[in-house]
Amino acid sequence: MEPRAAVSFGEIEECDTAPGCAAGNTRPTMCVTGPTTQPERMPHPMPASIRSLARLFLLAVATVALAACGLTAVTGPRAWSQQATLADGTTQTISVRDESGRLANVEINPAGVAMASEISNPPGAPNVVLVPWAGGACDVTTEFVFTAAGQGLAGTVKVTTSGGVCNMMAIQQQLRLTSSAPLPAAQVTLTTAP
Repeated sequence: MEPRAAVSFGEIEECDTAPGCAAGNTRPTMCVTGPTTQPERMPHPMPASIRSLARLFLLAVATVALAACGLTAVTGPRAWSQQATLADGTTQTISVRDESGRLANVEINPAGVAMASEISNPPGAPNVVLVPWAGGACDVTTEFVFTAAGQGLAGTVKVTTSGGVCNMMAIQQQLRLTSSAPLPAAQVTLTTAP
C-alpha cells in the first residue's frame, strides 16, 4: 500500500463567482478557497533488504537461544517408580529419585537389556549406566537416591522388607540410567543407606 497524503480542502466554488478568481472567466473551472493543510509527512518505510536482514537476525538469535537451552538444561530433581506383583501375590515397589538433575531417564528392569555384573557403561553408550543389585523375595520397597558427586553420581539404596519369615532367595535386578551427558561408570557409586 502506498502512503497517502492527508489533504483537506476548503469550500470549492466556481471560479467566476469565487472571490479572488479572475473576473469574466467563462470556463467552468474550480477554485479552492478557505483553509488548506499541507500533506502529513509519512515515515519512510524500511527498505526490504534491511527488513530481511532484521528478520534473519531475529531468527538466528531465537535459534541460538533455543539450542542453548537444550544443551544446558538442568531438569532438576525427578523421580521414577515401578510396582510389580510377584507370583505369591505380594507387591514390590522400586523407586528412583534423582537429586542431581543429571538423569534424563531411568528404566527399572528394562526388557531386552542383558544383566550387568557390576556398575558399567554398555558398549557404545557413554551416557548410559547399568546399575545391578540383588533384591530379595521379601522386599516391599526399594528406594534409590542419586546425588551429584563431582562429574558422577553417588547413589544410596534403602530396602524395606515385609519383616516376616522369608525365603532368602536373591532376585537379580537392574537400573538403566540415561544421562544428558557422558557418565563414566567409574564415577557412579551405590551404597546401602543406614
